[in-house]
Amino acid sequence: MATLNSKFSSKVKLLFLVIFIVLTYRNAESTVINITVADFVFTPANVIATVGDTIRWTWIGTRAHTTTCDGIFPGTSLPPGAVAWDQALNSGIPVFEYIITLPGTYDYVCTFHAPDMAGTI
Repeated sequence: MATLNSKFSSKVKLLFLVIFIVLTYRNAESTVINITVADFVFTPANVIATVGDTIRWTWIGTRAHTTTCDGIFPGTSLPPGAVAWDQALNSGIPVFEYIITLPGTYDYVCTFHAPDMAGTI
């Protein structure tokens, strides 16, 4: 009986090790890309990202803004099947993160200040 439990325990440990390696490898490949939101501009406005990367918008201004990419608001577009977003950024919500899950171009805007306040991923 002890041998059976030992074999089972070894298989479980191996399974957890494989899962850990897969998750660590994926996270090692992804990048966090920071975009500041202030003074009616996204900085940088245009970034290059790959699937798995996290885009982090950080509000550092004095006026409320949004980051919006829904394919409906003028100036926005996203790849078919990608999850849309429309997030307010202000003193109460200073950070928003979006993980790129599909390749393609994401055109986003601040709905309060579009078309002048826009960016592309």
